[in-house]
Amino acid sequence: MKHNESGTYTSSSNQESEDAEPRDRPRPEGQKKAKERLKGKEKKCTAEFSLETLKMEKMRMYHEATKTKAEAMQKEAESVEKQARSDMLNKYLDLMAVDTSGYTDARRQRHENALKYLETQLFI
Repeated sequence: MKHNESGTYTSSSNQESEDAEPRDRPRPEGQKKAKERLKGKEKKCTAEFSLETLKMEKMRMYHEATKTKAEAMQKEAESVEKQARSDMLNKYLDLMAVDTSGYTDARRQRHENALKYLETQLFI
């Protein structure tokens, strides 16, 4: 056993332990990293691929996707609205072509009310 001036135990294999704390010393290069370095395949963290740039790029892509989705939903809503208007116009034209001469007064009134409703929805 070896003791220094302060009386603490020091190992012959770990002479640096009293000089620097473990978190201050860099860790040794691992076996895989050393092989990658020798083969020239090591990953280099450049400004282009820094963590902040990747986060910003991810946020930009998220906002772009959200915007594209909103535009697609808007187009879909417009398409559905146009289809509903087209269906309503077809129904109006079908009701206009119906011969109501054989209808009872109550049925004729309901038919006219339906035509008036469709006219207000389509033309006003």
